[in-house]
Amino acid sequence: MLTFDRIERLEAEAGFAAFNTAPERVKQKFGLGSARIGGAVVLVTRKEPDGGRNTVTALCVDQPLGSGLIDKLIDFFRDAGVTRATFKVAVPALPADADHIRHVHGLTLGPSTVKLLRSSDPVPETRMTLKVAEAEPGQYADVVSFAVDNFMIAAAHGPLMAGFLQRPDYHAFTAWDGGELVAISVMRFLGDYGDLVGTVTLPSHRRRGAQTALVAARAALAGERGVRWLVVETAVPPNSSHGNMLRLGFQEVYIRQQWIWSI
Repeated sequence: MLTFDRIERLEAEAGFAAFNTAPERVKQKFGLGSARIGGAVVLVTRKEPDGGRNTVTALCVDQPLGSGLIDKLIDFFRDAGVTRATFKVAVPALPADADHIRHVHGLTLGPSTVKLLRSSDPVPETRMTLKVAEAEPGQYADVVSFAVDNFMIAAAHGPLMAGFLQRPDYHAFTAWDGGELVAISVMRFLGDYGDLVGTVTLPSHRRRGAQTALVAARAALAGERGVRWLVVETAVPPNSSHGNMLRLGFQEVYIRQQWIWSI
């Protein structure tokens, strides 16, 4: 069974690799930067100083959380010209004085999320009329446009998503109703597991089995690659995505807090 520290570490290192190997034009456009500080991975988008991709991951997984480490992380963001950043913290890794540390540094508590896990065993088939398949490279532009048009990502982040899809560890999937693209999803392979990082469906085609079929397609690919586990992150329940994941056999592993720093 995957443990929270393994999930956090692999996600952090995947983000580090994705930023460092992004196409040069993407690096320049967003001012991408990265660092390892105190066992955590830090990502910055210098040209989006208040953007959601200014993050710290794998915090206090390998090394204890303390005020000195928080100071170093904040100094890094300040030096990079960042004005807002998110510290992603797995609750099982938090020390007893975590709330005190957070308050001392003026970090506010953002919305928490839940990490869920299931094996890559086949997902039970569901009756539907949509056609689901892995996207071909020639379809990536359509996938990105669909993600932008349906608010999965901001329009400015289209080039960033396009760059990620060029990586061999990223895979996009599509659902079609005849000749109409009605849903997309993305998975990235992170060592021991496949990370289900996003799904969006047209409002007109919700509750027609697209999400289940897209999870099934990603589970099938993971199984073919010999990857044993699937991980997904949702908002803390109650919400429909969390309920759908439980229905498909996912189980909660841990809660992840978001500590927000801003100036």
